[in-house]
Amino acid sequence: MVGLSFFVMLLLAEGVLRFLYDEVDYLKPKLVFDAKLGDKISPYSSGHDSLGFRNQTIPNNADILTLGDSQTYGVNARAFNSWPEQLQKISGRDVYNMALGGFGPLQYYHILEEEGLKLNPDFVIVGYYLGNDLLDTFTDVYVELPYWDYLKDPDYNTVHEANPRTGEWGSQTTNTSKDKLFNVSKSVQSLRIWLGSNSVLYRMIGFQISKIAYQYESDVILPARPDVSLLYYESSKPNIAFRPNYRLQAIDLEISEVLEGMR
Repeated sequence: MVGLSFFVMLLLAEGVLRFLYDEVDYLKPKLVFDAKLGDKISPYSSGHDSLGFRNQTIPNNADILTLGDSQTYGVNARAFNSWPEQLQKISGRDVYNMALGGFGPLQYYHILEEEGLKLNPDFVIVGYYLGNDLLDTFTDVYVELPYWDYLKDPDYNTVHEANPRTGEWGSQTTNTSKDKLFNVSKSVQSLRIWLGSNSVLYRMIGFQISKIAYQYESDVILPARPDVSLLYYESSKPNIAFRPNYRLQAIDLEISEVLEGMR
């Protein structure tokens, strides 16, 4: 009887949280593999629209279309705090966001051609990220996505071995490094994956646990890292770490992969 009461309480808590919060901000979406895009979000997964993007609906026309990677998608931010949503609020124009973490210039181009232009946008804004977009292009063409092989330079000598991805990125039978470390059974892994995709309560608890680990990293690990040149403090605690040397490599045209990605 106690177990049943506890289960009912969990269901009620889940229902209340789903009423109060947008599931797209918490539930983990299902990722599927696309030969041209790589990993993308499955249609209607965890509050995403029928194209797999972070919008409630797909308009017949969009005043502004945004393309980009995780920063334009709004990873680690609720949907209404993403910059495309804020742009819509400030401008009063309809903004449709077609960004996803892991996307790069090839994905921006393909999505615009295949789906974006159908919305007849007045403006297209690309959130181009200098921190890795050139390298993303190189990796997609030379390593990850065979569809783009025609963009390869036959005279470019690469030491990277072709390792095209096949099947679904988020395979439910894949062991994570932590699962292997702690010898977590496949049934427990499957349960965690299911809860992550279906329970706002479970995800909220996970976020709180992650905050503890993040706080330790911010307080202890980041200040001691030699590649961190600047820390931004908020309420006497480090909140943002800047690693310019690491990111500057991504625009260093002396690095052959970066130069080839730019081509």
